[in-house]
Amino acid sequence: MFELYVHNFNNQVLSANRLQKELKRYIDCVKSMSAATRSLHEALESIYEPDWNGHESVGTMRQTSDLLWEDYQNRLVEQVFNPLLSYQSKFPEVKRRIEKRGRKMIDFDSARHAVEASKNKKDESRVAKVCDFN
Repeated sequence: MFELYVHNFNNQVLSANRLQKELKRYIDCVKSMSAATRSLHEALESIYEPDWNGHESVGTMRQTSDLLWEDYQNRLVEQVFNPLLSYQSKFPEVKRRIEKRGRKMIDFDSARHAVEASKNKKDESRVAKVCDFN
């Protein structure tokens, strides 16, 4: 039963690591899109003549777009990325506990094998000594 939990935990670790990697890529793409949108709006501002109809709205659109992209980036980091990092920060402790249990199981198996070997030899003094040791 414990092995099933370990298997599920390892799957969670792999999935969380993949999600983090993809999320970093996505956030980088969002930053690139923000920069591309800003460049586009700056190009539009440079093309628009001051006496053309709607010249004022081009600057306002750029500012609005910048604010929206910035808000989106901040929300991604605060509401998705940071909680994921917090979730992943718990993994090392769980891994240490799983490893500790594995070491204890090896020690237990070794001691059990020593007791069984002593019982098979019918050496009572050695059985008592091994049982006292454990």
